[in-house]
Amino acid sequence: MTQPKLDPQLYRANVGLAMFSKAGHVFIGRRINGRG
Repeated sequence: MTQPKLDPQLYRANVGLAMFSKAGHVFIGRRINGRG
């Protein structure tokens, strides 16, 4: 069984993340140089 090909126009990769520390600090990372 083969997997269907995904249309790249419909796919949006991960755009960022947020990490929280117990001390209340927040790190925010964002994707650069990408479409979507």
